[in-house]
Amino acid sequence: MTRTWWIVALLILLGTVRIASTWTTYAYTSDEPAHIACGMEWLDHGTYHYEDQHPPLARIAAALLPYLHGARSKGLSNMSEEGSAIFDNAPVSLNLTLARAGMLPFFWIACLSLSWLARQFCGEWTAVIALALFSTLPPILAHAGLATTDMALTAGMSSALASLSFWVRKPSTGRAALLGVGIASAVGAKFSSLPFLPAAAAGLLLPLALKNPARARDFLLRSKHLAQFASALAVTALLVWALYRFSWGHVRGTGPLRPAPEFWAGIKTVRWHNRAGALSWLFGALSPRGFFWFYPVSLALKSPLPWLLLVAAGVALGWRNLRMWSALGAALGVLLVAMIFGHIDLGIRHILPVYACLSVVAALGLNSLWERRKTRVLAAALGLWLAIGTALAHPDYLPYFNELAGSRPERILIDSDLDWGQDELRLEHRLAAAHATRVALLSSASAPRGMELDPFSFDAPQAGWNAADITPLTLRTAQARQREPGRTFWFERMPAERIGKGILLWWVDPDPGDPRLQPH
Repeated sequence: MTRTWWIVALLILLGTVRIASTWTTYAYTSDEPAHIACGMEWLDHGTYHYEDQHPPLARIAAALLPYLHGARSKGLSNMSEEGSAIFDNAPVSLNLTLARAGMLPFFWIACLSLSWLARQFCGEWTAVIALALFSTLPPILAHAGLATTDMALTAGMSSALASLSFWVRKPSTGRAALLGVGIASAVGAKFSSLPFLPAAAAGLLLPLALKNPARARDFLLRSKHLAQFASALAVTALLVWALYRFSWGHVRGTGPLRPAPEFWAGIKTVRWHNRAGALSWLFGALSPRGFFWFYPVSLALKSPLPWLLLVAAGVALGWRNLRMWSALGAALGVLLVAMIFGHIDLGIRHILPVYACLSVVAALGLNSLWERRKTRVLAAALGLWLAIGTALAHPDYLPYFNELAGSRPERILIDSDLDWGQDELRLEHRLAAAHATRVALLSSASAPRGMELDPFSFDAPQAGWNAADITPLTLRTAQARQREPGRTFWFERMPAERIGKGILLWWVDPDPGDPRLQPH
């Protein structure tokens, strides 16, 4: 044990408490029912047929505690309905809480891997600072508290990069096997790891190779090192195959027999999805294939300003520091791949692993500021600003935006960056407090219990309560304006109450003689 192990443990514990306190605040999000349905199928039936677009690791983790508690598959054909049934058709339930608790190990692994990587690059205390910065970031705390795949990817990527650095520094068969486990944890979490990992590894190692090209060339040409790397890939392949229960067959019924046909089918599905794109929103514009600047904008607005300033300080003050360029290179590798090749721009969660490496850069920046007497006060101020700002954001880490986004961030970003259906429980409580029995609702996930639900109308409000999740409201409004430029809507002319960060609620006084009102 080192001098700082107890600080690391305390930081992880504090992050865990903050994450766990959000479990009963957020209703289940749009994606969580599908993930637990797939994981429950794997555990309950030993098959993986609902959807192959994501590998099973995070989904198994999400379903494991509910399964041990007695939950089982419901046999529904639609995976979202299946997941909702497992969640007892309630915005928040014990099974949902257990599913989210299953994500905590990925947060712990991500924290420990980041600390390990930073320790190798920058020393013991810089690793502690990097972990302190990383474990307070709202996007990290948000997605570590949801039963989805994004924190699992962050953990896998972090462990793969840390074990890669560990192996490169002193190659051995044991370290190569550990590298194989790290790569498998990333690949088993999300298919985006397949392009992200090589890009991040290249960014991590390229500065080292450029500093000492002779050593890099000698390392690459040694057959012993090549054999060790091959053994790491063999370990990866075996572990990923195990995630698919050592299945063997044709990929979707065609072609040659292969191990883990669901894995290869999943890669095909992701490639098709990426080519087709997904409807994305940025600065009031819609695009069916995303935006080139989507992820830099997301990173600039979804990250705390003091953290961004520390990253900038790390680059500006450490531009001669090889360790800084390695950490920055790994993050830029992921970011550039997402910008150039990605067409599924649905939230900062898709590049969540960049926060690990950029936190190392930020830690170097904080160190550099602290070491200079003239900037020591600035370093303390930025650290305090970050700590207070992220504490004040609790528990709304998911819809967090920094000060640059203004009071209406939905003008810039929506979906999982702002409204992922997480505020339906708050809506339920608000309507119950108003003794409401009926609501016209536009929802992207669950619905409040104990209410008669009417469809939300874009043409005219219902007399009484009308509520809409911001994401579907924004998208459908923009699509309507594409068909009818200049069209206006009733809800744009009426003041709305904001429920949490993601729902708008209107009360319309009943007036039987008003032709603008929709009948019940």
